[in-house]
Amino acid sequence: MLVEKDYTIHVWQTRQPLIHNQSQLPQDAVVPIKFKRYNSVTRGWASEDDDALKLVIQNPKVLRAQETITEVSRAKLLSDRSASTVLMSELLSRMNVPENERPGIIEKVFPVLQSANTMLPICVVINRITWRFQYIRDRSDQMVDSVANESMDTYEVRPIPAAKSFIEDLERLSLDDSEDAKQSCAICMECFEDGVQVIRLPCLHFFHENCTVQWLMTSHSCPLCRYPMPCDEEDSHAH
Repeated sequence: MLVEKDYTIHVWQTRQPLIHNQSQLPQDAVVPIKFKRYNSVTRGWASEDDDALKLVIQNPKVLRAQETITEVSRAKLLSDRSASTVLMSELLSRMNVPENERPGIIEKVFPVLQSANTMLPICVVINRITWRFQYIRDRSDQMVDSVANESMDTYEVRPIPAAKSFIEDLERLSLDDSEDAKQSCAICMECFEDGVQVIRLPCLHFFHENCTVQWLMTSHSCPLCRYPMPCDEEDSHAH
């Protein structure tokens, strides 16, 4: 079996429709920076003489560590990048992020911090992906499928719902006749009507209110981008 590890990094500032952008933030403005590290496993199977994978299974991400910078102003973080780099590097060390991965993560934070025009948090999501590839000597597709199916049974993952308190507190808004109203709900595939109430997730994707609630009661990930929502501790540890 071949095992490889890789990291994916996503950095963005959260948004709220009722909070207006500012041309310039106050000098002492603090923009929280939330770091979250997830682990996920992706498995694949193929015959030894065929590089093409026959099947790939991606397990849900599991939150392993989180840290937040809240006591340093945006202006100070930007004016003294050396000190800010040390601060973030120490934080990432506490989160067990490898030293060689830290510079690339920190480098992605500064442009988002520079362009921040509200005091809403900046999110830094780090996902450590473990790739497990298994090569089967039998060349037949049937043999590969058989091994894959057995592994699927072994590693069956039940969906993890989002936390009920998170679902209740989600942002709800009505769509007007703007461009947003011309789109369709990716869950039920029906077009949005003018004035319909929708729920917007932290990743900024929005869906019908009922569709969103039903979806999050069985899965804590966005149906479009798989952005992970908060889930109850007992649910996450049970999987």
